[in-house]
Amino acid sequence: MNRLLWCFWQLFPCTYRTRYWDAEHRLHFSVWKMWLGRCYDIDDVVVCYDAGMERKCIAAIERGQYQTLDEVLSELKTASGV
Repeated sequence: MNRLLWCFWQLFPCTYRTRYWDAEHRLHFSVWKMWLGRCYDIDDVVVCYDAGMERKCIAAIERGQYQTLDEVLSELKTASGV
């Protein structure tokens, strides 16, 4: 039954996400699409994280020294002249 269900889902291009740690203790976040048992459009992002990052982020939020994603993207667009 599980094999039949797996075959059924392979008929549709689905998106999958996962998180994993590599041998060098880095966190990866991966997103990919699979169709008919083949993976394509694979994005693998290494998440940089150190022990003090959480403390730094909380302090920046308390001071109001943080930017939203939209603010960062608009700065990048203006800097590149787009």
